[in-house]
Amino acid sequence: MIALLGGIAWAKLVRGQAKDEAKRCAEETVREWLNKEAPGIIRQHIDLLKDTSLGTDDDDKAADEIGKEAG
Repeated sequence: MIALLGGIAWAKLVRGQAKDEAKRCAEETVREWLNKEAPGIIRQHIDLLKDTSLGTDDDDKAADEIGKEAG
């Protein structure tokens, strides 16, 4: 009976530690991904937003024309 209770307690302890370690690893992986990939993704979106003319035309002029049409 004591061995059974000891085994159950040990299993709960190990499960708790594994859960904590899995959470730590997941957070670390996400943090690394954000540090490496997020700046490039944000830069792409900003560049797309800045590319008003959607071509080789002058973006500032295209933005002004869009602004005039919008009112």
